[in-house]
Amino acid sequence: MALFAGFGAIATLLTALVGGISRTEFLGVLSSTALIEYGAAAVAIGMGIPPFPATAFVSLSGLTLIFLIFTVLDILTERSTVVQRLVERAQRRTKTIAWLQRYGAIALVPGVIVVGFWVCVPIAWFLGWRRSHSIVALFLGFLGATIATTAIASGLLGLS
Repeated sequence: MALFAGFGAIATLLTALVGGISRTEFLGVLSSTALIEYGAAAVAIGMGIPPFPATAFVSLSGLTLIFLIFTVLDILTERSTVVQRLVERAQRRTKTIAWLQRYGAIALVPGVIVVGFWVCVPIAWFLGWRRSHSIVALFLGFLGATIATTAIASGLLGLS
């Protein structure tokens, strides 16, 4: 997972370079993504970054943070026996509920829009949902919210 976080960071940096994003804008949007998640698209548009590079940059930043959170949680589990036992007990109980095991990751799509990835990633990790399904669901929800925020902030929908 750490490897994916590293690739995500490189992809985010390349997107910033190709999109003509300055160092100040890069740090501003990156920190905004960590704080206000998909709302960082409005910050990027406010800084004068065109809509497509803003959407790509915020989306890749969010995906990198999702990988990073999973990595930190995995490291926490490896180093703490208390956390290992807690997670194992929760995952045993979750596996007895068939619909939750089967469709749980789908709930992450609206979940990431409502409560964000700082809450949804630990939920997916704690309940032991398939990592690949969870990451795809989290990213799709985050991407959809980022596109909508970019469209609103740039005036594409005529709402601003």
